[in-house]
Amino acid sequence: MFMLDEAIVEWGAISARRTCIVDGSRRLTFGELEQVSRARAIELRSVGVGAGDRVVVLAPNSTESVVAIAAVLRSGGVLVPVSAETKLPRLRSIIADCEPTAVIAPRSVLAELRGAQEDGDPIWIALDASFDRVLGFPFVRASNTPSADRVTSCHAGSIDRDVAVIVYTSGSSGEPKGVMLTHANLVNSTAAIGAYLGQSHRDVICCAIPIAFSYGLFQVLGAIRFGSTLVLERSFAFPYDTLRSIENHRVTILPAVPTMIARLVELLPRLSMELASLRCVTNAAAALPPAHALQMLELLPRAALHLMYGQTECTRACTLAPQLARDHPGSVGCAIPNSEVYLVDEAGRRLPAGSEGELVVRGANVMRGYWRKPSETESRLVGIGASGEKALRTGDRFRSSRNGLLSFVAREDEIFKCRGEKVAPAAVEHALCAIEGVCDAGVVGVEHPDDGMAIRASIVVREGVELDERRVRARCRELLEPALVPRFIEFKRELPRTASGKLQRSSLAAMAGTG
Repeated sequence: MFMLDEAIVEWGAISARRTCIVDGSRRLTFGELEQVSRARAIELRSVGVGAGDRVVVLAPNSTESVVAIAAVLRSGGVLVPVSAETKLPRLRSIIADCEPTAVIAPRSVLAELRGAQEDGDPIWIALDASFDRVLGFPFVRASNTPSADRVTSCHAGSIDRDVAVIVYTSGSSGEPKGVMLTHANLVNSTAAIGAYLGQSHRDVICCAIPIAFSYGLFQVLGAIRFGSTLVLERSFAFPYDTLRSIENHRVTILPAVPTMIARLVELLPRLSMELASLRCVTNAAAALPPAHALQMLELLPRAALHLMYGQTECTRACTLAPQLARDHPGSVGCAIPNSEVYLVDEAGRRLPAGSEGELVVRGANVMRGYWRKPSETESRLVGIGASGEKALRTGDRFRSSRNGLLSFVAREDEIFKCRGEKVAPAAVEHALCAIEGVCDAGVVGVEHPDDGMAIRASIVVREGVELDERRVRARCRELLEPALVPRFIEFKRELPRTASGKLQRSSLAAMAGTG
């Protein structure tokens, strides 16, 4: 079975001088990654991090973060990656919930966290930007922990069912929870994703999505497993710079979220760049509007477009074969390798192809459960037969075609009724994004005396485009059933989204009437 240790050691031996990480002007080879992550893992063990101990890593997209991630997993600890944009109150709540042995974070964050330090607090470890400071690991050593020279092994002997990572959900709906992913989950999901992408050591991945979230984290793990080069971008806030980086480094794989693709659709026609190295673009985190999928196929005809679906609770579940994207741009395809997906009705009974219902995911990609939340775990993981195997009820509504292709409809808790008709916000949003000039759209239901819940649409228009409510409404009448045409239409500069690209509908609802 693949383990992170083995992959890092193997690539460090056979490709010691080949570039592993590109981080601005900095480079780290596979040999250097092996050496420095092993040294950091030994230091973690020396200060008391053992098998099963949680280690929080406040992880911006940087070389230090990748090394810290590798070091935690090599030490036998449980990685708890947290977005660098996390506000202090939420960070404190995560620390209180997972009770880590150590917290690795930038010094500025540690200074605030340590302000109220008490007995039993974690060991605070600085994540510095300079290799001259030994990657910011000047440990505050406890007197009763072994010294580094007494630690002979970095690996804690974890078996495949041991928890490897706890990823806290972004909280776009409901209370954020810690999703426990095992070593077997990491093994399975990196293998499955690598299989349908055809990933290898020849690939160069440009990662502009946060590596603290599941989608970004698996770019790191996949690069380590397959020996691919990882080009780190701090974010996609400056898309021109990212595109120039793709061109300069001959990037072959670009993982993206719908907001990134919307910007690409807007920018690519205006730029003269050589992006022929791109062999595939992937989309996850949220459903991609079909109009944007088709535009990407026109703009990057040499790049295979992989439309995917997943959750933190199962990493990935579905993917559409790229050759089907032009004819089925609204689909996410079928189950990924080594898993099964199917639809169920409200009673949990399986539905045949051509039905609509809740998606259930079964396989080695399904989480172990939620950290210290047995009731929530029980409600999401359902038993299958007498084997004791668990399947994940996603809470997402899908429609399947007669040939088994799946299309996202809505989260079950986002569907509302307007004039007696069920409204799936995503369907209205996709129609809005098909209007020329619209680059982003969000839909919520608002109370209304005639409609029950009226549809309110918030739209972001591309720079330089003139679009008014009358034209939008006219196009909606052409694209949507009468009951789905928004009653209210607002124009926004941007929509509230999480760092992983998910629309924050509660925040959108609170923005009524604002500019």
